Amino acid sequence: MSEQATNAPVVSASDGHAPEQEHHDPPYYKILGVLTALTAVELFWPVWFPQAPIMLILGLSVMAGAKALLVAMYYMHLKFESKVLWFVMAFPVILAIIMVAGFLPDAVGYHDVLRPQLP
Repeated sequence: MSEQATNAPVVSASDGHAPEQEHHDPPYYKILGVLTALTAVELFWPVWFPQAPIMLILGLSVMAGAKALLVAMYYMHLKFESKVLWFVMAFPVILAIIMVAGFLPDAVGYHDVLRPQLP
């Protein structure tokens, strides 16, 4: 019988992973530092933009999204998952963005009711 070459990746006996998919430990302390910095910026964001409700809402939303993405990628280990899982996750995220964009005009209008204009 003749031997046929296969295109299967070679698996090392020591860890069971293919050499092309080498798994590195995530930089947990760097991610923690970024999350801490983003939280500090979120705390002072309303102080820096008190009269700009759109800037306030968009800035806090972007920072919350960035923090959620960092947590999902590194602490939930989704960075090392297949691309199919990312497509499955993308659909609800797109729907959430559409929902936030749809309710943003209502939130800005409600903000004006809470803070009446002075003469």
